[in-house]
Amino acid sequence: MAGCKRITLLWLILFSIGIIFSSYFFPLQVKAEIQLGTTVVDTQSNGLGLLIWTVIIVGGCIGITLSYVSWRKYKGEKNKKMQKDDLVD
Repeated sequence: MAGCKRITLLWLILFSIGIIFSSYFFPLQVKAEIQLGTTVVDTQSNGLGLLIWTVIIVGGCIGITLSYVSWRKYKGEKNKKMQKDDLVD
């Protein structure tokens, strides 16, 4: 159960860092002008930056998950081997 809390805390920290960096490096720039009752918003300047951060965050999540699963598999196989060796003695 403590491992689950650590993983949740790690996800929260990584998510927070991602939000902070994305807002720092790619600030949202909105230009609004009133012309005859309509609002013009400039959103083209941020399209590629948000895509890059999305790819980085999703790729990072996948990488962390695969690393965790591999580590758990290694530990499980190691424990299974130790139990098998104890049975032989």
